[in-house]
Amino acid sequence: MAGNWSTASTWEMYEDSSWVPAGTSPTGSENITVDDSVNVDAAVNISDYVILSGTGKFEIGIGSLTFGSGSTYEHARNGGTITTSTWDTGSNCLITGAAGNAPGNANQNFYYFTWNCPSQSANLNLAWSSITIGGNFTCINS
Repeated sequence: MAGNWSTASTWEMYEDSSWVPAGTSPTGSENITVDDSVNVDAAVNISDYVILSGTGKFEIGIGSLTFGSGSTYEHARNGGTITTSTWDTGSNCLITGAAGNAPGNANQNFYYFTWNCPSQSANLNLAWSSITIGGNFTCINS
């Protein structure tokens, strides 16, 4: 579903083997899957796991997106865009879906950055220039 982060009707929950409408929008402390367009219209602090899949994307409106220590953002799609975010100490940006297209907007500072793309079929360029990786860059598969 598409819509604003702060609007409950944007979200669904998996309950008893089926998807049902969420009663509230996520706080950021849940495992969250985004496979459509979500407008970040509030200050959102992620402390758990977010997967961007399908045609999923975040659009920053009047809000902001911060990945806290121990959180993971998984970019499980080919191409698309990594949303400009704040990446706190201990946060991880995990790229798993790149095949023939690198994710856009990777030219930002990260703490941990992990590349694990076994379907990668071409040389890909993240267009990094003068960025800081505060922790480790790990390439598991390409």
